[in-house]
Amino acid sequence: MTGSSRLRASLADGESVLMPGVWDPLSALLAGNAGFTTVFLSGFALAGTLLGEPDIGIIGQAEMADAARRVCAAVPGMNVVVDADT
Repeated sequence: MTGSSRLRASLADGESVLMPGVWDPLSALLAGNAGFTTVFLSGFALAGTLLGEPDIGIIGQAEMADAARRVCAAVPGMNVVVDADT
């Protein structure tokens, strides 16, 4: 079973999935080195580290997509859940 299949199965079964929040490729790599197989690209973390502002809608979908592409490229075997509400 692939990593994404395991994640989907865990979520479908109502299991909790521990996933640290990341904001860039380095934080995702550190999470992977710590043994995590899933990370959460947080809008709050991205807004905070990129702009020094809270997640109040300043970061748009294009910025989140760019950050997601960079993170996914850095950790190709890891599940990346992305906060894409804006």
